[in-house]
Amino acid sequence: MTEVPDELIAAASKARSVTVLTGAGMSAESGLPTFRDAQTGLWSKYDPMTLATPESWQEDPGLVWAWYQNRRIQLLAVQPNDGHRALAQWGSHRDIRIVTQNVDDLHERAGSSNVTHVHGSLLKSHCDTCRSDFEATVSAPKRSAWPRRSAVAGERSARASCGSGRCFPRSSSVMR
Repeated sequence: MTEVPDELIAAASKARSVTVLTGAGMSAESGLPTFRDAQTGLWSKYDPMTLATPESWQEDPGLVWAWYQNRRIQLLAVQPNDGHRALAQWGSHRDIRIVTQNVDDLHERAGSSNVTHVHGSLLKSHCDTCRSDFEATVSAPKRSAWPRRSAVAGERSARASCGSGRCFPRSSSVMR
């Protein structure tokens, strides 16, 4: 673990508020693969930079949905680390804002409440048709059961129904 310079500690302790920017390394310490880490098993055949696009979602929503489900399952299998907990503890005594590039909820699970997710969240879904936002459902994706567009629609939350029957829940994390 990297030591924090004394000058930084002194400046932060005098500040009225502090903003902390975190990225992939923060969650990697919890065992969560980073977006660009080599994928394993079935997912080793796919480039995450290709899957995380609106074009891939339009072309094969079942594949993209299953990939995001796999990422959600990985997220639910890990716990916040000492860094997440230290920021949460610090935030309980000071005005701390956390701005994270991560799409996980590890800061929140550690107890931080003032968190901004620059790239969205794996645990939120969004309907491109009605623009509704809702909590993502998490279930183990099996390749034989990857949904076609009509089956993906069946995963939608009741709150996400626009009445058109065309709600397709995609991850609310950024698709480049």
